[in-house]
Amino acid sequence: MSEGCRPHVFFNVFRPYIAGWDSKPFKKKNLKGLIYEGVSKEPFNFTGLSAAQSSTLPCLDAAFGVVHKEKEDKSRRFFQDYMPKPHRDLIAAITSGPSIKDYIHSSDSPESLETYNDCLQAMKSFRDSHLQIVTRFIINMAHQKTGPGSSSKGATGTGGTDLMTFLKGLRDSTLRAMLRTTRGGDGEDASEHLVPTATPPGWVRGDVKRALQITLVFVAAAAGTMLVMRKFSR
Repeated sequence: MSEGCRPHVFFNVFRPYIAGWDSKPFKKKNLKGLIYEGVSKEPFNFTGLSAAQSSTLPCLDAAFGVVHKEKEDKSRRFFQDYMPKPHRDLIAAITSGPSIKDYIHSSDSPESLETYNDCLQAMKSFRDSHLQIVTRFIINMAHQKTGPGSSSKGATGTGGTDLMTFLKGLRDSTLRAMLRTTRGGDGEDASEHLVPTATPPGWVRGDVKRALQITLVFVAAAAGTMLVMRKFSR
């Protein structure tokens, strides 16, 4: 995104088109939504596009046992209503399925624990990068309109979330999910209260071919997004 689109183009040209009916400009005009002819006589009022509507990170959160605080989790569940039903079903299946975290915690394997924490660290780094992009493309651009001394608190995404509070909360939850190298202590780590499992979940090993197919889908989606962003940045 940083290579294919300039912040002022994203904020002023592209972003208004992905805002929802709950965005400030629509609220000021008291617009109630959009009537879809042949579907309903009443207007539909949908929120805007948000990265939280993607099922990728929620699936990873579910797989690695990342538990978010109530406020962030409420927003995440709200955005899941905008996902295709098979995506929601997948998240639910992973959430209710065998726990990787339980298995790692009960395995007494330093190597497995280190690998598990490395995965969470990678997720944390991804969320850090997302925060940096949001700061550059949204927060800083909003400050140019409201003044350099304005606060980022209350700045909303196109999905209506309080951006920095929401994203920092997700990042911090990822850190809290990491397992200690030694057991015991009074920290926030939920691993102290886990119920051990006897065997590793079979789906953790996965199907390499299916994993490659899924990866290719994500790469294709990312490439398509970059092409759109480059078109708007010209």
